Amino acid sequence: MIPVRLRSIISSFLPLLFVFVLALSAHAVDVNGRIKGTVTDPSGAVMPGVEVTATNLATGVKYTTKTTAEGNYLFPQLPDGTYSIAVNAPSLRLASSSTSTRNMCRP
Repeated sequence: MIPVRLRSIISSFLPLLFVFVLALSAHAVDVNGRIKGTVTDPSGAVMPGVEVTATNLATGVKYTTKTTAEGNYLFPQLPDGTYSIAVNAPSLRLASSSTSTRNMCRP
């Protein structure tokens, strides 16, 4: 038999324990998407240090990054939507394309 004092302590901390376990089990839901790619010149050579801009077509919000030494770029946290990707390099004409992100966790 559990003493009354111990039962009182357990019943006081049980709700806190439940909330703690619930908080640990609730993973942050990522509602963002990502866009990645590689910038190459017309001959197929990669272009490091080139500015790449992703523009959300619905909101007009722009996100900018630069390509790595391997010519790769990554926009890791973009809200769902359709984006225009523009590459601006002094040696190239302005190039652009369109893509979209989608949250794959949505039902």
